[in-house]
This record gives sequence, C-alpha cells and structure tokens, in this order.
Amino acid sequence: MLFQPATYRAYPAISNSDLTEFERFLTATPNKTPVAAYAEGSAFHQLVLEPRCGRPIPADIDRERLTKMATAVRATRFGRWALQWGQKEQPHLFRDPETGLLCKCQTDLRLRHGLIVDIKTTRARTYQQFLECCELYQYDRQTAFYLDGLNAKRFVLLGVQKTAPFQVFYFEPTADAMGNAFIEQGRERYKRLLALLAKSSFQPSSWATAAASTPRYRNAIVDNVVPNRVYV
Repeated sequence: MLFQPATYRAYPAISNSDLTEFERFLTATPNKTPVAAYAEGSAFHQLVLEPRCGRPIPADIDRERLTKMATAVRATRFGRWALQWGQKEQPHLFRDPETGLLCKCQTDLRLRHGLIVDIKTTRARTYQQFLECCELYQYDRQTAFYLDGLNAKRFVLLGVQKTAPFQVFYFEPTADAMGNAFIEQGRERYKRLLALLAKSSFQPSSWATAAASTPRYRNAIVDNVVPNRVYV
C-alpha cells in the first residue's frame, strides 16, 4: 500500500485519531463516529484547502455556509499567507523513539521553518471558549504528537466559527508558557497511550481493509523507518 492522502486512514501506522479510539477502548466507551459532523468537516477542509480539486460536495451539505467559513479564514492575514505558501494535507510517517511504534499524521498546512497550521471548526462564541474547546477535544495531544513526530518548531490552531459572524480564532501553543503547559499536558497523554498500546494487541478499526491491500514488500519499507526521522 502506498502511503498517500487517499490511503492515509487505512495505512497501518498509529494516528492521533487511532489514539482516541484506543483511549475509548480502554475506558469501554463506544467508538461512535459522528458521520454528519465528519462529512461536514471533510467538505469544509476541501473548500478551504483544495477549492479547485473538483470533488463534488454532498448535496446534504450546507455549501453556502461552509464557503463563508472558508472565506473567513482567507480574509485573515495569517490564514491567507498560510494557504498561499503552505503544503496542504501532506501525510507523514515517523517512528516513536520510546515504543518503536510506527506513527502517522496528516498536516492541514505545513510551512517552512517548522510551522504547522491546523484548521478547526468550532461552535465557540469567544476566544476563551475556543481555548476550552481545545482542552475538551484534546487538541493538546494532537499538537504534541505532531510537534514531536515531525520535529516541528511552531504549531498554530485556527478555529473558525460554524455560524455567523464566522470569527477566526488564532491560538499558537508554542508561543508562551501557557501554551507550553498545554503542549506538555498533551505530550503526557499521547506518550501514556502509546506505551499502553505497545503492550496491547489492539488494532485501529481504520486498518480493517489494510491487510488485504498491502503488498508483501510493505514490511521491508516500514522496517527501514527509523526514530526521529520524518517520511513525507
């Protein structure tokens, strides 16, 4: 199986989403996928990151509202700059040095000098509420996982409101002490889960179709992935 955006989900490496599923497994919490929210999020990311890709937007998606959200991101100076110069939706492989587990992530935007930008949709009405959402949805764990896995220097979370007035919130955890505490909290979370996962036989549900479509030579490729090196 080639490691590319189309096969990212099924590729047998641990993602941040897989860690969420594993955490639910540990706590006996049903792993329910919010289908409607996922479809809307995918459509929004297409409109903001790949507006010219040509893939059809499902008819039941409110395209007009999502277009306004995407426009709001581009209307900000930082958003416009990041979208102009960033590499979009790039998948990456890396090996966790402590457990030896092969891991993966897919960045919304990756720019020079070690900057990663992740775009979130939010129901938050204020900046403080957005920060609370970052805690609630464990964006701290994602931030640390991406920073460590890609040896990145900066991470920015852009949150765009799902409803008018479509404000855009900018949170850079790598910028100050408060953000560093946020990152360290997330680092402890992902490291704990990886350590437990390394001792478990758990397999993410997204890998279900991977085995049948993975050629024999995949293991040789994976075994050559070394710690602290990023594969794009």
